Amino acid sequence: MEELTVIFPCYNEEERLPQLFEALQKFKTPDLNIHYIIVDDASTDGSVQMIESFISGNFGVSLELVAKRVNAGKGPAVAAGDDSSKTELRCFLDVDLSTPLDFIPIAASKLKNENLNLLIGSRHCPGAKLLEPQGALRYSLGRLFSFFTSVFHQSAFSDTQCGFKVWTKNFSENVISRMKPSRWSFDIEWILRAEKLGYRIGELPVTWKNDERSKVSAVKDGIKLARDVLVYRLSTGSKATL
Repeated sequence: MEELTVIFPCYNEEERLPQLFEALQKFKTPDLNIHYIIVDDASTDGSVQMIESFISGNFGVSLELVAKRVNAGKGPAVAAGDDSSKTELRCFLDVDLSTPLDFIPIAASKLKNENLNLLIGSRHCPGAKLLEPQGALRYSLGRLFSFFTSVFHQSAFSDTQCGFKVWTKNFSENVISRMKPSRWSFDIEWILRAEKLGYRIGELPVTWKNDERSKVSAVKDGIKLARDVLVYRLSTGSKATL
């Protein structure tokens, strides 16, 4: 049976963790053996205690906690989870499950059948469904950022920021483990480095539900993202720096 690790970056998620735990207990994949890793990014609420309590409760879910001492952002959190993964396939999802767990086996199958190194979830390519769309400002800034990325880096993908991506162990060893991940723009850097290395990248339309409790500021963090992408472009030029 194919094995896959799902990584959940977590920071002050005590409100949303019960929903996640319930979903993990209900989710079954007969053709896929899934191990979950929650990477706590130095939360200041009760997230760690809640995760530890769930793990000790033996609820039939293969779950591991990686607790970071210093808050470093989503990119380093995902990288820490990837470093702890032992499976051939790896994935990350946001704790709010804006993209449902049901897409994990779909993505794993597409990755394997199409011999891909990285598969990107997309909220904007044909076939995607937005059950609860983002607000007008967040949506507009997101699309503007995608345009900004495509202009500066000639990347053809419609949605670099969706919180659902699946990749192989080879991708981990040759891309993720050889880069210093930024706080927020890490997944764009994954894509750009992978493109320059000639890796096979695919896109999967997903069903997506907006969570208004998002901790990302559309304006402030959007500016930081654009800055990080520009800095990356200037630092790497036309060659991958690995």
